[in-house]
Amino acid sequence: MGGGNFSPGFASILRRAIQAEARIVEPSDSILVQRWKSGDRQAFTLLFRRYQNGVFAFCARMLRDSAAAEDAAQETFLKAHQAIASLADGNAFRSWLFRIARNEVLMALRNHRTSALESAESVWSDDDPHRRAISEEQRTILQTVLDQLKAEYREAIVLREFQQLTYAEIAAATNSTESAVKSRIFKARTALASRIRTQFQ
Repeated sequence: MGGGNFSPGFASILRRAIQAEARIVEPSDSILVQRWKSGDRQAFTLLFRRYQNGVFAFCARMLRDSAAAEDAAQETFLKAHQAIASLADGNAFRSWLFRIARNEVLMALRNHRTSALESAESVWSDDDPHRRAISEEQRTILQTVLDQLKAEYREAIVLREFQQLTYAEIAAATNSTESAVKSRIFKARTALASRIRTQFQ
């Protein structure tokens, strides 16, 4: 038998062993936060690399502008660096970081005279989705429809579906309750499914 011809069972065991080793080598957020607070710059670098793509993606989906998203993401990590001493529980780093990102997004939206949390019952923004779609030819149907959601529904669905935050983490990041988060996500999913269906009719 050749050296590279592993049985499916052995290959599966080997794959799990490699994944387990990677998890052991990779420090947890809590450990990295503790090291960061102690002055370890490498710990900050590791956390930055771990979350930079997720933070930027969240900002981009909320702001619909890559340059503005880049600015918001940079400000997020700058403010996290300045305020890390205030984080009591390193295990909550992810929700804490996305709460900072959310605040940067809301500030950017306010600067563009866009209300981040509108009070009307409808989940849809008054913005014309077709006007935005024309300016961004590469926008997918999902992104186009996602952009039509009001900010509070869009942020909830993005944090859940794209960043895989738990309901508890989303509640912490958005200063809300788990029940409110679940309600927003349910309404957003229902509205998205309905609007996407119309795109194909």
